[in-house]
Amino acid sequence: MSNRIKKGFSLAETLLVVAIVVILAGVSFVAVQRYLRSMAQLERDAIAKEIFVAAQNHITMAESQGYLGKSQYGYADDDADKEGIYYFVVNDGLAFTGNTVLDLMLPFASVEETVRLGGSYIIRYQVTEKTPALVLDVFYSDPNGRFGHSFSSDEYTDLVNNCRGADKKKKADRRIYGGDVIGWYGGEDALSLDTKTLKAPEIEVINAEKLIVKITDRNNTGSADKASLTLIIKGKTSEAQLAIKVLVDGTMPTNDRLTKDDDSTANIYNIVLDDITTQALHFANLSADTGAFIPGEDITVQAVAFSNSALANIEYTAEKTTNSLFAEIASETVSGVTTTTASVSNIRHLENLDNNISNVSYNGEKLAITKAEQTNDMSWTDFVTNIKTLNTTASNPSPADPSVITFSGTATAAGNYMPMNPSYALTYDGQKHSISEVAVNGTGSAGLFGAPKEELTVSNLQLLDFSITTTNGSAGALAGLMTKTVNVSNVVAYDTGTTATGISGTVSAGGLIGYMSSGKVETSAASVIVSGGSNANAGGLIGSITVSDTEAQVTACYSGGHTTDGMYTGSPYDVTGGAGAGGLIGRMNGGAGAAVTACYSTCSATGTEVGGLVGSAMNGSIEGCYAT
Repeated sequence: MSNRIKKGFSLAETLLVVAIVVILAGVSFVAVQRYLRSMAQLERDAIAKEIFVAAQNHITMAESQGYLGKSQYGYADDDADKEGIYYFVVNDGLAFTGNTVLDLMLPFASVEETVRLGGSYIIRYQVTEKTPALVLDVFYSDPNGRFGHSFSSDEYTDLVNNCRGADKKKKADRRIYGGDVIGWYGGEDALSLDTKTLKAPEIEVINAEKLIVKITDRNNTGSADKASLTLIIKGKTSEAQLAIKVLVDGTMPTNDRLTKDDDSTANIYNIVLDDITTQALHFANLSADTGAFIPGEDITVQAVAFSNSALANIEYTAEKTTNSLFAEIASETVSGVTTTTASVSNIRHLENLDNNISNVSYNGEKLAITKAEQTNDMSWTDFVTNIKTLNTTASNPSPADPSVITFSGTATAAGNYMPMNPSYALTYDGQKHSISEVAVNGTGSAGLFGAPKEELTVSNLQLLDFSITTTNGSAGALAGLMTKTVNVSNVVAYDTGTTATGISGTVSAGGLIGYMSSGKVETSAASVIVSGGSNANAGGLIGSITVSDTEAQVTACYSGGHTTDGMYTGSPYDVTGGAGAGGLIGRMNGGAGAAVTACYSTCSATGTEVGGLVGSAMNGSIEGCYAT
């Protein structure tokens, strides 16, 4: 065996290796930095071009419409050889004042708001008799990005003299400008821009099961025709604005609110602004570019076709106005108090009265909706069917029954209505219209309204063929649980078919109201099958009335029974209660403030404590009433 000598690196060798590694790392770092600066300049050159084209197209339109002479021109170029040349220095949107050429060059939605208001750029343009609206060039940088720069007016001369141009030297100068990177567009490249003639888009607003804006675009029908299309939304109360990109140079961006219909002669786009069956598509989830929308406010929508890659005309549709949550709203001021009434013509409008679903404003300084008026008959079954039709696409030919989603993200079972639980006092006038086939099968208090948090007033309404089943709460066609004052007049609930669907609750169940503690129910009626759980009170009209220091009055009301060939069969009973069961009211309890006057019932009833009119009456008064 031979002896091997083990020997490590000497100090000199180690230092040499370290030196080589440091040198190589330094070379690599420099190369990476150079590459990053080049990439930043390519990106900023592209944005400078987009600003250039947008500014040129818009200033041309403004000049043709006679607006150019009415605006401030910006800074004048002091060089005597540069006739009529002006420039704007923009930093964090501070140059937008509402009365300058800049506002005409780059209006809202002309380019990205992060660029228009958050970027830093200089626009040079010329205004003379021969050239009334000519953009010369644009410098651009991202003040908040890597190698970003914030322009100032005293840098203008240096930039124009040293950094204009697309050649290598000029690009290098822009990459080392104070250690920052600057984009530029203009010169000979701008003289060779393509030109396009765009057609005006068409716009339609559909305010029904969903709030949809439909845009018909007859540009982009050829492979080389790459126009852009944007929907502009403005809040009339909030003054917030949002630009939704429908097309970017002929390409439809990914957006859950945006779909395209097949059509052989045009491109048709649907933009959903409010859909209660998908939480992400609620109107309240729209984030405005400026300010914040107020759910429930009127909005205007307008489509614009344009190009930011070629010189082209700009085509706007007329503005159309609609309401963000309802059919419409109307305001009235009495004694200095303004009340806004919402018109309801669809189940979506109805559900949007629940601020938990829609985030509707009910007591804000600028908008307060506390009253609603129904304008036509509404059917929950029709709503579900129409939603499924709207959701049917080539990729999803058989969509499931939709769920209604609350603002907190909790959904009903498929195909089930979401009982309203408004957190504000609401007056609802049905105007003698009907709501039919509402279906609820779940937990918690349920009905058209579940458990409103404040006073509820309802009048002139028909509730037809309701199917309300709750396993852990009170149930009624109109309302499940009313711990606040409820005032009801001229409201009826009844079944129209041979098979009654009915009302079922495990705490209290009533044909109209499950439980109430104060208020008035007058000139109203119910004729539905009512059943309560093993310990529940059930009544043909009201399941349970419990009062303390309040009053609950039931006046001139009726509950109707069901017969077969004119006979009560007892199967099923009209009212079945585990505790109190009454043809009109299951139980009256808690104080002398409960009063039933001029009412009658023809319901059959069965339970532990049973009465043809009232199952159990601990206190209160009953006058001028009868039961059969």
